[in-house]
Amino acid sequence: MAVGDTAPKLSSQVFEAAASAPFEGAATALENVAKIASQFEVREQQAELEAAELDLKIKATEAASSFVYENQDSNFNTYRGNAEKFRTKWLSDNVDTYEGLNKRQRGALRLAIDNSMFIDLQPGEENAFRRGQVNRAERSKTASEQLVSKLVANQNNPTMLATLQGELGDLHASAINQSLPIDWTPDSINLRVDKELLIDKSLASETTVDDLRNERKEIIGGDGKYARYTPEERSMLAATTTEAINRLQNEDVAIALSSLDDSKSAIRLAKTQDDRDVALARGLQSLPALRKAGRFTDADRIEFELRGQHVASGAIHSMRYASEGEVAQLVSSYKEIAEASPTRQNEANYAAVRKLVADRRTAIDDDPAGYVAGTFVEDKGRAPTSTELVQLQQGLGVKDYKISPFTGAQFSALQEDLKALDAPGQFDALASFFAPMDEAGLGDMAMRKAKEAGLTDVQMLAAASLDASPQIRNLARDLLNAERIFTEDPAAFNKLLSTDDKADLTKAVGTVMAEFSKSVIGGVSDSGLGQQATGDRINAMVSMQDAVAKLATVYMHFDGKSADDAAIIAGGIINNRYEFDKADAAGIAGDIFQPTDQMGFGTIRIPTSVLSTPEQSGYMRQIMMRYIAEPGYLLSQVATKKHRDGSEYTPAEMEKYVDEIFLGGSWVTADDDSGVYLVDRSGMPVLVRQAPGGRAGEFRLELNYQDLAEMALALSEYEIATGITGDESPLNTMFPPATPLLPEEMISALESMASEVR
Repeated sequence: MAVGDTAPKLSSQVFEAAASAPFEGAATALENVAKIASQFEVREQQAELEAAELDLKIKATEAASSFVYENQDSNFNTYRGNAEKFRTKWLSDNVDTYEGLNKRQRGALRLAIDNSMFIDLQPGEENAFRRGQVNRAERSKTASEQLVSKLVANQNNPTMLATLQGELGDLHASAINQSLPIDWTPDSINLRVDKELLIDKSLASETTVDDLRNERKEIIGGDGKYARYTPEERSMLAATTTEAINRLQNEDVAIALSSLDDSKSAIRLAKTQDDRDVALARGLQSLPALRKAGRFTDADRIEFELRGQHVASGAIHSMRYASEGEVAQLVSSYKEIAEASPTRQNEANYAAVRKLVADRRTAIDDDPAGYVAGTFVEDKGRAPTSTELVQLQQGLGVKDYKISPFTGAQFSALQEDLKALDAPGQFDALASFFAPMDEAGLGDMAMRKAKEAGLTDVQMLAAASLDASPQIRNLARDLLNAERIFTEDPAAFNKLLSTDDKADLTKAVGTVMAEFSKSVIGGVSDSGLGQQATGDRINAMVSMQDAVAKLATVYMHFDGKSADDAAIIAGGIINNRYEFDKADAAGIAGDIFQPTDQMGFGTIRIPTSVLSTPEQSGYMRQIMMRYIAEPGYLLSQVATKKHRDGSEYTPAEMEKYVDEIFLGGSWVTADDDSGVYLVDRSGMPVLVRQAPGGRAGEFRLELNYQDLAEMALALSEYEIATGITGDESPLNTMFPPATPLLPEEMISALESMASEVR
């Protein structure tokens, strides 16, 4: 009820009466006013007390509820003591300090709130008791589980068993008397004991599957100690033995299967027939375990497979160096036997042969050199030389592009060495790896396969410098060191030069590498890159320039070289290997050589390793020109082109195509620097109908640098000795040569002519 509703009514009539009354009645009127004011004050104080009581009761209920919720006491008396302390402190902190109340009001309010909190805290007593019961039940359960272990351990001690059974009964009775919420009985504990005993028995090494089957029979029949259990409980115990029986059978089977797999591997890897026989016998000894487990079908199948593996392994081993065609004939022979007499063993033999042949083919495809090396070591007891390695792969019929003069394992070992060594050590490791192959004439193949396998461009440059001049070898070591510095901390390496120095160096490297760049990707014009600017070549060019830039960076930062000097020195690791535009130095002139720029002759690079005289490269270029300039030669030799629909070019179209080769084609240096080949204006190789020697087909029109160099040397010697040049020179009378002539025949003829005039 609002205060205004209970307050005395102070009507204006009372005051008006006091004002209008005679003097003698004034005192009485004023006394009435005072009484009413006093009543109003009492009512107001009572309202304030009621409001305070309501406020504190709400807060007290909330505090008591939180205490009950958060309290974790598991003992009734402990909870009651903690609740009393909480209630007393709360009253002291909240009621005794409540402002606006006198002592009498505060005392009355404390009593009311205390009674309210006592009631609100009562649920906590029940909670504490219930938690105590749960804890006591858990302890009782733990004690019962400990008795399980003791009962299992004392099966051979009747006296102790009786004592433990008594403890079990007492423990259960105590729990019941305390009304503990337990989920076990003496019977359930004994059931667990028997289950544990069954598990222990199944794990014992001496227990057999038959022992467990007999035990399972007793359980199901309720014999002996199992008579005290219900059918449901006996079913649970029987399931335990079933699981153990299956496990033991599976273990026996697993051991047998593992042994059989080992036998199959041993048969496949056996090097002699005696070893294969022993492996087969060992495998056959494992089959009874499968049959005992009831896996008769598996046992029969595996026996056929084992015997098939035994037969096939011997056959394949005898053909370890055979070609793919010879191996295919072997497979066909087994197929014919299986089809003619389709017994399970013949079919198993055929399947085994196919599987071993497929494995053999996979091993050869993955690492042909590794396959033949492993076979060679088994037979000879030593590793094959690189030459033997290549010959063995050729004997297997491995395609040329897949033949490698080293194995994958050998290359992996090289890579690990390169990671661990400093620059001089890396150079030595590359030398040790490539030198034997270079000496065997397999250097180009080794470099190509190493690049495919993951040798970096820097490492490739270093490897290509092994037989170069001392200057280039030193540059190669410096380059490996620059790569090592870069690899260790690329960010720090990139900060070795200022932004301006980097710009100057980039420009200088581009200038120094310009001729090499033209020889790789052709010239750059407004219409784009040169004809030979394929993606791979552009990437290779970028990699080479990047390598030179790294080396030049080291020279600038550590040696204080200028950008131009650093670029020239660093670029020598590539430029010093080649001659680029040497045609003018050879004195080439005349209208017949006018197409030189168009033909891209200035963009080829000739390895200095094939040159022995200053004028040699000029004669090499003149020989190249003769293949283009001789009227009718290309038209008579170029293979007929085809349209996209497969139809052949007409004679008129072929004449136009040959004219376009003369006007817009180009000689392009082979990626491995072995020579040059002719491409048409679209950058596609020009194909001829016959290879040197007269072999029919379609072949690139290509010239080997070594052959060119030897022919050029003989030509220069002849012209110098005889003074015969121009139309009467062998350059014009013998080139281009007749297709049946091989390069070595041309070289021999030219050398004979030069020898006669000496």
